Amino acid sequence: YRDLQRSLCGAESECAVLPMPSQTRDAEWSFARASLPPRPTMVLAWLSVPNIDDSWEKVELSLPKTTRARLMMPAGDSAPLLRVHQPGGFLSHLVRCQVDTEAPARRPGTKRVHADITISDASGSTGMSCNRAGACRTVRQCFNLHEERRVLKRLEGIPKLRCAGVLLDDDVWVQQFVVFDHGVRSQFSIEARVGDLDASTVEALCKVLVDGSTEAAAALERAGKQDLLKRWRSALESLRALTAGGTTSFVAGATQARTAYMENVKRKFPGAEFTAYVNFDTDGGNNCGPCYDAIAKLVEDADVVQGHVLGVGSWVDQDCAAKVAKLLKGTVSLSLSFPEDAAADELFRQDMGRWIKALRTCPVSVKVSAGSVKWTARHGDRFENGVECLCAEGEGLRFDQPDITELDHTKAVLRGLQAGMSTTLYLLSRLPIEQLVSALAISVDGEKAQVSAGPEQLTGVALGHRWLSVLGPDALPDVAANRSSLCGRLRSRLEDDVSFSWNLPTKSGS
Repeated sequence: YRDLQRSLCGAESECAVLPMPSQTRDAEWSFARASLPPRPTMVLAWLSVPNIDDSWEKVELSLPKTTRARLMMPAGDSAPLLRVHQPGGFLSHLVRCQVDTEAPARRPGTKRVHADITISDASGSTGMSCNRAGACRTVRQCFNLHEERRVLKRLEGIPKLRCAGVLLDDDVWVQQFVVFDHGVRSQFSIEARVGDLDASTVEALCKVLVDGSTEAAAALERAGKQDLLKRWRSALESLRALTAGGTTSFVAGATQARTAYMENVKRKFPGAEFTAYVNFDTDGGNNCGPCYDAIAKLVEDADVVQGHVLGVGSWVDQDCAAKVAKLLKGTVSLSLSFPEDAAADELFRQDMGRWIKALRTCPVSVKVSAGSVKWTARHGDRFENGVECLCAEGEGLRFDQPDITELDHTKAVLRGLQAGMSTTLYLLSRLPIEQLVSALAISVDGEKAQVSAGPEQLTGVALGHRWLSVLGPDALPDVAANRSSLCGRLRSRLEDDVSFSWNLPTKSGS
């Protein structure tokens, strides 16, 4: 055994790194031993498959324009255990429904305002030297270059997004910068109509802003777009002039970003659809104030779809950066120094992909109904909803007041869902489960979904436990309850039925 261990792994190590296969031979790899060790041994192999399309967003590819709903039908012994009794003698059924929404085509005449909000750290630590590619710059100067390049990359993408139908001519694109230390150090913004940013205009703008081309500036003046050029020049001059300041307060930056958005975007374009993408750039962590509350308030009020945190330097508070990124519904990139050009291109490509996904995002409302069912009470006939939508699972969802346009039934109205996202609905059906497939009507912004049936993904005790968790009194993360239907008495009734059927304890302790 000792000889075998020594020959396989060495005298001290428990792990052996095997030689790499030859790069010139076919994609084969083999490992053989004359004998096996006398205890369990694992061979771990890493397979890397290059993908030339990785991190690239193909804006010319439109998303499917259909919405699908799939009823997850419990099978076997689980089906009778999800039957519950309702007032009026109804034998009802609990069933889950998976709704996959796809981004609908933009309707002509609609107006959308998209804001890119950059919240950037200019505290005293950003005045430290950052040696990059032989040039001695401060961290703040590196942030200035990085943010300028990022906004110009997005500017180059606007004509392609316009041609792909993601943005329409009457849409408005806003760039909002808030630079903070312990307070607000600087703020400025750029606003442009998408129809004014055609391919030739954007090409000329980039030549002027990057290379200082006088010919391109003259062409913009002849086209009557000197005001557009003036706004972009002024914003980039303000960005390039930023320097380091005092201490650090994320609260100041987040609060001012929310205030500027409400005043300069939300109130300026009433009736429009709004989306926002946030870039949070820092070299440290929050030193004062309840920053997480301020970030959460920004996300709630400023229509934030997604965000990203860039942390550069050895002083970055990784825990704080990760929590801010989670609140922004995005990711975090951490680095000890600013990346070189090749790595920077990868970061910009990933950021561009996230940004385009945010632009593709379109808030939608979902309505759920299945007609009505009739039963006879002492005073006469009564009508009840064929299906009640009790809960919905997904981030940022909420139920609005029910739709009462029909005389004999109401429709549950779900908001907060973004086109292209999925949600799981928890339904109470007064119709036989077989009839629900044909009777269920789910519409997304007026477009009717294709309803089908499939097997329930959860089985056994896991399915019963999930229903009891949803019906419990304590709110679950990312689960919205429809209080118009799921009142306290109904919740307790359903909870008791499921608990007795599955022989599982309730969350409420009843």
